[in-house]
Amino acid sequence: MQAGGDRFESDIFHQTCGCGASGNTYPCQGQVASSILATRSTKENIMVMRKRTVVEVNKAQCALCYDVIESTHRHEFVSCKCGEIFVDGGKSYLRRGAKNFLNFIDLSESHEEEYESQF
Repeated sequence: MQAGGDRFESDIFHQTCGCGASGNTYPCQGQVASSILATRSTKENIMVMRKRTVVEVNKAQCALCYDVIESTHRHEFVSCKCGEIFVDGGKSYLRRGAKNFLNFIDLSESHEEEYESQF
């Protein structure tokens, strides 16, 4: 592509950045690196508000055997005596299950919290 006269667009680009390159070569490495750094520093300064669920207690009671079960550690799978219900996840996440959820009494406590995160 000709920008004007006998000069290529890449010649004009290199004269603008001052690297002294000539001919129809790709943009100089210095110009490319500085534009990447500018993009990174711009993205690092962007903060976004997000929400997460904070688990205080991961607990349930079985309506058949009246067993109260609690998961206190991540990946700690706990089921009641009769095997009707289970809880899992500790304070990291809430995972529960039952053969029949009518027999599952939820005693867990959790709340949502906002926090700032980099984009």
